[in-house]
Amino acid sequence: ETCTNTLQEVSGNALKFALESSNDENSFLRDIVLWNNGDSGCDPLDELEYAMLIMTSEGCWENVHPDHLSVFDFTNYISSHPTANVIESFVDSGVMVYPSNHSMSFFEEIKDNRSLVTRVARYGDKMIVDQLADKLALNVDPGVLIALADKGTIMLENLVQRNRGGGMLVCGS
Repeated sequence: ETCTNTLQEVSGNALKFALESSNDENSFLRDIVLWNNGDSGCDPLDELEYAMLIMTSEGCWENVHPDHLSVFDFTNYISSHPTANVIESFVDSGVMVYPSNHSMSFFEEIKDNRSLVTRVARYGDKMIVDQLADKLALNVDPGVLIALADKGTIMLENLVQRNRGGGMLVCGS
């Protein structure tokens, strides 16, 4: 499979530069921002493009939704949801397929409500143990925190394989 796209040259170069100069340490996902000023941004013809592939010195990256492979804590949301048992049924796999009876704007609204949903990390992110413990309120039980600290490094993982031997790119929305 090839890593090609139909972007204007200036857009492809800007995305490649942003990916290669990013300080994001995640090897699976890389969040980048283009300010679109001068030669450092996307060509206006490409502003609505998505799912493009960009070849860098590290391999092929694919543009995906900004929340792709993100880890969210829905604990508070479950208690307010009328069918919490449906949401809880995904606990064993760790993956919840977004229900077709909800529009994407519904998800955008609930994830913006930080009292209901907390974005914890992205697949492949590394966190300091006490930051993760604070985010998930794991530090209320010292035994849990000690067990986490004994592991040294915690990697949030699931049954997800790297795409096309490269990573994922989030650029825009």
